[in-house]
Amino acid sequence: MSATPLRLFLLAHPQSATAGLLATELMRRFVDPPGRGGLRLSVRLTPHNTIGLPPDWQQHLAAPIADAEHALVIVLADVHMTHEALGSTAAQWRSFLGDTRRQLSQTPNRHLLLCMALGDDSLSLDSQNNQVRIPAPPDDGPQAASFSAWLAEAADTAALHIAIHAFSLLQPVARQAHDNQQHPFLLFLSHAKKDLASIGAADESADPVRQLRRSMQDLPVKDWFDARDIPGGQEFAVQIAAGIRNCSVVLAFLTDHYSTRPWCLDEVVQVKHREPRGPLVVIDALENGETRSFPWLGNAPVVVWKPAQPLDSSRTILWQAVREALRFQLNTEQLRQAAAQLPQPHLVDLLPCTPEPIDLARLPPLPDRRRCILYPDPPVILPELRLLKALQNADYCTPLGLLARRAARLHGQSVVVSVSESADLTKLGLSPLHEQDFTDEIHLSLLLAGLRIIYGGRLAAPAQANGRNFTLRLLDLARGHAELARNLETRIQPVHNVPPWPLVLSCRPPFLSPQVLRLLNDVATIESGPVPDPAEIPEADDDGQPLFPPDKALSDLPDTPLRRLAWTRGLSLMRRKTTLDSVARIVMGGKLAGVAGVYPGVLEEAWWSIQLGKPLFLLGALGGAGQAVIDLLEGRPRPDLVRLLSAEQNPQVQRVLQAAAQRGLQVGPCTPTIAAAGLAGCLAEPLSMLQDLQTAGQHGPAAALNNGLTDTENRSLFMADEPHSVVQLLLTGLERLSPR
Repeated sequence: MSATPLRLFLLAHPQSATAGLLATELMRRFVDPPGRGGLRLSVRLTPHNTIGLPPDWQQHLAAPIADAEHALVIVLADVHMTHEALGSTAAQWRSFLGDTRRQLSQTPNRHLLLCMALGDDSLSLDSQNNQVRIPAPPDDGPQAASFSAWLAEAADTAALHIAIHAFSLLQPVARQAHDNQQHPFLLFLSHAKKDLASIGAADESADPVRQLRRSMQDLPVKDWFDARDIPGGQEFAVQIAAGIRNCSVVLAFLTDHYSTRPWCLDEVVQVKHREPRGPLVVIDALENGETRSFPWLGNAPVVVWKPAQPLDSSRTILWQAVREALRFQLNTEQLRQAAAQLPQPHLVDLLPCTPEPIDLARLPPLPDRRRCILYPDPPVILPELRLLKALQNADYCTPLGLLARRAARLHGQSVVVSVSESADLTKLGLSPLHEQDFTDEIHLSLLLAGLRIIYGGRLAAPAQANGRNFTLRLLDLARGHAELARNLETRIQPVHNVPPWPLVLSCRPPFLSPQVLRLLNDVATIESGPVPDPAEIPEADDDGQPLFPPDKALSDLPDTPLRRLAWTRGLSLMRRKTTLDSVARIVMGGKLAGVAGVYPGVLEEAWWSIQLGKPLFLLGALGGAGQAVIDLLEGRPRPDLVRLLSAEQNPQVQRVLQAAAQRGLQVGPCTPTIAAAGLAGCLAEPLSMLQDLQTAGQHGPAAALNNGLTDTENRSLFMADEPHSVVQLLLTGLERLSPR
């Protein structure tokens, strides 16, 4: 698997709500939605523990840092880390900082430790003063408006410093260095001198160039400013060319006079001709307009200058500048990895941004070979693609386009996905944001590969979902990326939702609202899960009352052993059906407790795949039930599962098994023959399910999972924590299973 270009570790004291919120807010700035072309960094948080200890280097950091080309470890220090008091873990955090610095110094041009002090009281944590000071939070508490304002401003400041340090690690000069010193982030300010306000003039606050330079004073940023940086007697053109060649990003201040100044326009052209191609950000500071817009200012991010808010505008400009420079570096690394998968990488031209005519004009001719131009996602729209091909007849592709082409013969095949909330996230240094991003990117990749996703989840109105309803997220992905698929010249297959009985009872009028029905339009089909045999699950309870009254919501009914048995049966039949209707199952995350039936859902779904001999892919990155199945297959003890599923240790399980026996169901081990017959008259004893999984793994994961991957590849999939690596392994297995 390819190494991750850059990983961020945002470490906060586990008992500090303030630092934890700041870490989450920072993650939002570095992880944009998949397929949109934004920043997508690998981010990890502090593994949770109840007494406030720092991470353990060997257990939590050594492997993910070793797997990354570059790592930036950021410690968000507050009084929880520095305050020496009874029960304090400040000494352990100081020791952690020292150990981490020593470990990272062994590879000085690859990794970096950065301490951020939240308030002056935390400045003493790092004796080497390699830290950034963030103003202390207000005392009003996280619910106050003043705290929200502090959190936004603190995240803005911290994100700038982090992005600048990250860029310093990634830029080529850093990779060639033999020290761990930061290399300066340099802005080239391209502007029309006529628009500059005089220093101290009344209109200086409306001058974006002056205001931006003033806002940079406390940041590790330098700017190239021709009024200052061209010494007397030096050739103007030569010095400008050197400034553009050596800068991190060019800022073009588009004013009413900018496009009338030949020097300004020449600077833009030089940016586009720079080798390697450099990033450009346009600051729209137009007042009245321009008679002709300069075409080479396109294909770049644009920030609108707001004279009434100079401080906010300057901060936005700086963030977009640093972000764009970092995005270019990451794009370059990710495209190199994508190109390495092509059969003839020496025929590939890499562009760190969307191609435009000036890029095509600088490419050398290839008279005897077809050129492949690989650029970042998202792909250009089809009309733009036709224009580019008219200028340069080449194969234009993005990483997602390569994925869609690679999976061409898988188009239309159905894979069932097993996923639900994992309770292990915080222990792994993850959050619900990680869970959503990880599952979203994998689901989107499967959809763009032309696969049809089957999911047996519940439907809920968006207002009730709270972001963690995986069915709704799947539908949103299918709906929101249809145009992206068309530009990739593929088509997203409708998601097939199979809600189980009795959940399906809440999916019919009046419980299935028009709002939820509209969510299905064009992006999903829905099919009811099988209904249990009435001889096994009666329509009425022991008192003669309907087991599931049509006038009551399922969530309002009391939890009785008979109802839980009904849920167990309905869920089992749905899981069997989806297993048989798909070419493979993909398991990730999943809750182990608080389930509707007797068996943890993801655990039972994996069991069905093995019992029926269907291909199964197991992902351990999110922990939960997926990791539990991996542990069982690999022969690792899971006493927590024994306690959860044992009738002797769990009275709820015992009552359900008694209800099953009273209904005439035979409770005991379930052979593959019985499973293939649909469990008629039988209920799999929960502990025997664990034994089945342990037995299946005795000959190695490849034999147990039947998924086209080797033992080594399966174990790589068990540990893979980056969606890109996961998708590559999934497609490898599916391709080997697919007839040619």
